[in-house]
Amino acid sequence: MANHVQDLGGPKHVTQSQFALIRAAATTTIILEKWELQFATEGTVNIADLLGYQTTLNSLRRVLETLGLNRVNPPPDTRPVMDMTKLADAEQQRFHTLSYKVDEVGMHGMAEAQVKELYMLMAKASGRGVGPSSTDITPRERPFHEIDWSRQ
Repeated sequence: MANHVQDLGGPKHVTQSQFALIRAAATTTIILEKWELQFATEGTVNIADLLGYQTTLNSLRRVLETLGLNRVNPPPDTRPVMDMTKLADAEQQRFHTLSYKVDEVGMHGMAEAQVKELYMLMAKASGRGVGPSSTDITPRERPFHEIDWSRQ
């Protein structure tokens, strides 16, 4: 089911109707696979089972055609790439400590200074952030080294 959902662009792009068809397609696929195993182990196929298999396979084809046989690429992942080698060992340790805290209590459960520190470490690891520079106090996206962190 997860593969079919991904083929349609991910969970955010699949309607409940499509999900019902996906569930039916997954169930039908399992039935067909059991038949295929039976055919392979018995070595012979009776006409009734073969016709049942072909009818079920045709039903699956129609469901998949309704869903669309062309794969839809999900939206690109635009999250910044974190290069932990840009952080000193102590910064890496602090990043991991703060990340675990986010997992435990969420951002709202952390002190403002900790959230700012985590943001600064993420910006440094990704090479970009949002903030003022020494010559322009307007916060905007810029390379990490241009951000004046004392004004944050």
